[in-house]
Amino acid sequence: MAQHDFPDHLSRIVFGLLHYRQATIAQTASFRDQWHDRDLCPAIEAKLNLILDLFERYQHAAFNIQGIRDGGVDVLLRYLPWGKSVEAVQSRIGFQVKSDRELEADDWFMKLKAQTFEATAGPQMVNFYVLLCADLTTKGRSKKVQNALADLTRSDRVSPVGPQFAYTFLSLREEEIAAFVQAKLGDEDAVYLAAVESLEQFTPTEAAILIDLLVRDLTDGADRPRLDKLQTGFVERAYRSFPDVDRDAYFPEYDPEEDDEEEDEAPEILARASSERFEEDISHLEALGDIELGRNDAVQTDTDSYRAARAVILDAMVRYGYRGEELKVYTLTTLLQRQLGRADEIARERDIVEV
Repeated sequence: MAQHDFPDHLSRIVFGLLHYRQATIAQTASFRDQWHDRDLCPAIEAKLNLILDLFERYQHAAFNIQGIRDGGVDVLLRYLPWGKSVEAVQSRIGFQVKSDRELEADDWFMKLKAQTFEATAGPQMVNFYVLLCADLTTKGRSKKVQNALADLTRSDRVSPVGPQFAYTFLSLREEEIAAFVQAKLGDEDAVYLAAVESLEQFTPTEAAILIDLLVRDLTDGADRPRLDKLQTGFVERAYRSFPDVDRDAYFPEYDPEEDDEEEDEAPEILARASSERFEEDISHLEALGDIELGRNDAVQTDTDSYRAARAVILDAMVRYGYRGEELKVYTLTTLLQRQLGRADEIARERDIVEV
């Protein structure tokens, strides 16, 4: 199907970011006050410009973005994939956007079908995305969206994007996009893969502590933070961002003999104070030898074990000019794709149970 046909890195990255993470139903309520021309189309254009700016720091690709609002296409990305001659026909990625207000019309889906047919008639359209920016908290919206997604998915020329994924895409921060681009283009990068491997045994909050220390070491030099100063800023926000569950929940074991139809129980939310979680993480890292507490509780990490991660951090400092908080967020998002995905799964599992 079209949504899985990626002739180049750029089309793969755009697809991945459009399906980066599912927001909550409550978050889609923000679409209620967003208009098609005034808000949504300019927001998509701005996001695409940001993606392309970050992408070009790895690979050159001649491109232009147009908000054409014609021919069934609201926003069109034309680009020349890396390695193609300037005489080659440009590839296209198209976007059709439907606002919450548009879904109120009786014939909205009939018009959408006609627009998608017109937009995908040409052979140069690599991918065509339909973003349904609907408020799922409004009565009747969810059913409309579900029916539309089911119908559009049958087409091999159209990739529908539901409201929860559309919300996340439009809300992505620069450092999150940069981390995703690095992760996708670094799949064959030995240094990147080594950096990921060096942190794969840690939960998001344990890794946040290590990343904070690595960034401090590279930017502050010999100054070692005291334990009480470490649980602030970036590290403290990590405790607010990631679910408080038993650490084993981040590393589920697959048993091939288990019944596939038997669903695992959602992990128990422990609801501990961040200070208690911090103390547990520090004890675990200290026991593994990844950190050492010195005089006056000064914290030091074994930087030699994280040379690859340090290289990724230095690359972000040079390539993107990141410092401080955004550098730490970028590193965490880049190197902990699996654990962060698991954190999202846990959050969704808990939402299902609590509903």
